Amino acid sequence: MNTHDFFDDPELRDDRFDDEDDSSGAYNPELEEQALRERREVEARARRASAAPAAPAVLASAPLRPPPRPPVAHAIGAPNSGGRGFAVGGQSLQLNTAVPWPKLFFLCQELGITPGPVTCFIAFGFSGKSILAQHCGLCVGSGKPILGLYAVQKGPVVHLDYEQGWPITDIRYRRLQRGAGIMPSDMFGTGVQYYRPTMKLDDPAAESELEALLQEKTLCIIDSYRAAISCDENDSKAREPLDMLGRVSENTRCVILVIHHAGKGTFQQGKHVGRGSSAIFDAQGSSFNLEKAENSDIYTLTRTKSRAGGKPFGVSYTMNDLGLYVPDINATEQLVLAPVVAPPPVPLDQQIIDALKSGPRTAGDIRRAVGKRDAEVGRCLRELEERGEVVLEEDPKDGRKKQYRRVE
Repeated sequence: MNTHDFFDDPELRDDRFDDEDDSSGAYNPELEEQALRERREVEARARRASAAPAAPAVLASAPLRPPPRPPVAHAIGAPNSGGRGFAVGGQSLQLNTAVPWPKLFFLCQELGITPGPVTCFIAFGFSGKSILAQHCGLCVGSGKPILGLYAVQKGPVVHLDYEQGWPITDIRYRRLQRGAGIMPSDMFGTGVQYYRPTMKLDDPAAESELEALLQEKTLCIIDSYRAAISCDENDSKAREPLDMLGRVSENTRCVILVIHHAGKGTFQQGKHVGRGSSAIFDAQGSSFNLEKAENSDIYTLTRTKSRAGGKPFGVSYTMNDLGLYVPDINATEQLVLAPVVAPPPVPLDQQIIDALKSGPRTAGDIRRAVGKRDAEVGRCLRELEERGEVVLEEDPKDGRKKQYRRVE
């Protein structure tokens, strides 16, 4: 832009250069130089104004509005954007409190079992986990409560057996059916479908095959995980078949129950029970440990994980064989799973007195014996001292220590 063009702009015109206002009519270089400087300052201010962000408008009385919905997630991986499956099944998250929450489907709400990441029963071999899983299958197929305690959603069941074989599985189902008092009419329209698969869960075609098989099904039992995969369960990739099962379960709304073996050696607690990589536990939605007490017919099922919420809990039951096996349709044998009625809890003061029957103990030994917190044990010991039922004295073997003795 030359000087002439600039001053032809009416808004920026400088009257000092009008010939009519110039009384002398002579050219003044100082005035021209001053005008050029002013022009450059105007241009600089215009550039700065166009580059600066606009200040947000503030409305004192503007009503509060919910934020706009985020863009649909599946647009990330749409074919026209070159996506490769990252956004399959994408959903737009509804973070507005005015929008109803999505409904969570429970197969068994009290046990925290839902479709999605798999549910696992974990125990040592020959400890009753397959029988318990089959009992759950019959309960879902008939609508009866699990162990007579936990209500379930009734629906068709699929049993994928990689380990046990048809004759034994069939006999166990019949015995459990008799023991639970389930009539054929209770299974009308649902039932249990048994399969002896040859395809492993880590086969590339397994996901599509399972998704087709589990349409309109409510529960799928897989026995057992090690027999159903060809990969090494000690490798962290062993979680990949479980992740695949989680996707199938979410797409079909069919809960998948996987039987898994416990690790060798001493029985450990919580998430460390299952055999193989810790990634196997990470992939589970719900996890239950099953343990049979030594020299006892009592089994204890403990929930160690539930993505659907709820605190860890345990339930004990017995497994009673009744009748005799004969290869006849009128066989009288049955297998009864019955919950054990828990005895009333023993008061803490009585637990401490019982712990001291074998001799004096320190406060730490007492706490470990009763399995309670330091504060609870300390408060109860003071009450027992005040009542004259225990006394605190020096340890004869170590004068630096104090121990409690029961008063006879």
